[in-house]
Amino acid sequence: MSKKDQAFALFDQGKRPGDQEVKNLGLKPKTTYNYYQGWKKSGGTTGAEEKEGNQGKGQSLPATSDINTAQVIRFQSHVITCPFTPIMAIARQVAIEEWNWPSDILFEDFIDTILYRFFKDRGITLQGYIAEDEQGNGD
Repeated sequence: MSKKDQAFALFDQGKRPGDQEVKNLGLKPKTTYNYYQGWKKSGGTTGAEEKEGNQGKGQSLPATSDINTAQVIRFQSHVITCPFTPIMAIARQVAIEEWNWPSDILFEDFIDTILYRFFKDRGITLQGYIAEDEQGNGD
């Protein structure tokens, strides 16, 4: 296994370029940074197929960065995987078709915007957590 493959595997485990396990590969900092950027651009996978339990034992899903063909979404940092539901797909489609959002909006930007607006409409600004006081609720 090449050092690049080893680095990608560590990134898949939630390791960052500054983590000791990655440093132990003996790569130059610039190389590590370039590998990490390449890993992120590849959808945060090694290029190997992602195992998914509901596909049956031994079967797997191919990695993709195309939201229209995704069946599973993997949130990076320390890796959270969730199914890509029809509601998620329809919500993105509605935002693009009905509200004129950019058709190339990244799914993570879509989710961030939706979450931000959802909480903002309810008096909470998600920027470190600022609760806006409603009239009559102040102490």
